[in-house]
Amino acid sequence: MSPSARERLIEAKKWLADNPGESQSAAAKIFKVNKSTLNMSILRGDLGPCGGQNKILTISQEKAVYAFIKSYLENRQVLTKEIVFKAIYFVQKQYGKPSPSFN
Repeated sequence: MSPSARERLIEAKKWLADNPGESQSAAAKIFKVNKSTLNMSILRGDLGPCGGQNKILTISQEKAVYAFIKSYLENRQVLTKEIVFKAIYFVQKQYGKPSPSFN
């Protein structure tokens, strides 16, 4: 089974790191990847892990907001983005934390 394009790109980057005297063109030919793709991958660098950095509520606060949403829905009331935002704002305000922006 032949390696995927992503695997070949990773191998080409490793090979270039191990052989600094070689050109990107040579690596692209050896590993059968597009030269511009290899170049952009090197320029961009490795991407860090995505997500997980934007937590604004603790687990207990999150459960409180979920309970609020559940009670709202059980009473057959229309729930909007603004109502959920205000609930989160209220929870944050009680703990003295800055409120999230509304986008």
